[in-house]
Amino acid sequence: MNGETYVAIGVMSDTVTFPNERVEAWVPLSFSQDQLQARGNNWVSVVGRLKDGVSFAQAEQAMSTLAHRLASRYPDALADHGIELNSLHQDTVGDTRPTLLLLQVTVACVLLIACLNV
Repeated sequence: MNGETYVAIGVMSDTVTFPNERVEAWVPLSFSQDQLQARGNNWVSVVGRLKDGVSFAQAEQAMSTLAHRLASRYPDALADHGIELNSLHQDTVGDTRPTLLLLQVTVACVLLIACLNV
């Protein structure tokens, strides 16, 4: 791909459209040793799946512990940073849930009125 050789470690179903439908392949990030040592690069977002039997609260606790350890180890770069976990649903829908529910009820009412008129 683009002149680079990669090893395929899995194939996603063609119905997967995460994070959007334009994504055709996911490739690993590669960093130089200097970039790995620089603790000020806080732009990476990670998508993961919880292991079976692990609750969201347990994952939040584990990530909070990790964030505190990193902040204590690298206080200059990470003192004001943390790790935030969101469910895919929350990340996708966000604060628009009430609006979406209102829209759904409105559509159902219009459909009901149309059915009654027929």
